[in-house]
Amino acid sequence: MTNIEVINRTIAVVTELPQQPVLNQFRLIADELLRVKFEGKVVFDLLISKGMNARFVEAYFDGKTIVRSSLRVSPEEDIPKEVVIRQSHFFAKNSNLLGTSMLSSFEIEKLLRKNISTSSVHK
Repeated sequence: MTNIEVINRTIAVVTELPQQPVLNQFRLIADELLRVKFEGKVVFDLLISKGMNARFVEAYFDGKTIVRSSLRVSPEEDIPKEVVIRQSHFFAKNSNLLGTSMLSSFEIEKLLRKNISTSSVHK
């Protein structure tokens, strides 16, 4: 399915995995968020399918369903820094996923280098 992580009970991050577009899995994602009694902002990381541009999409989960009218593409600057750092770490640990993405080898290298620099800053 997808990788779903709830951060501080206020933000859920859904990471798209290869061959599993999250935007086609709203019902499954909503069921999981309902199971953990989550309500709030959902950040979808679509790096695998969208690349570095238009990577993040935000929506609101009202405790029952993802409110489709709240969906919006968000620039990285609008995403909480903690989320961006966690996602960088996720892809560094799972760099094999990047080989199936639409990222160029240059973009993959840049993303992994960025992760190394944020890791050394936050230790």
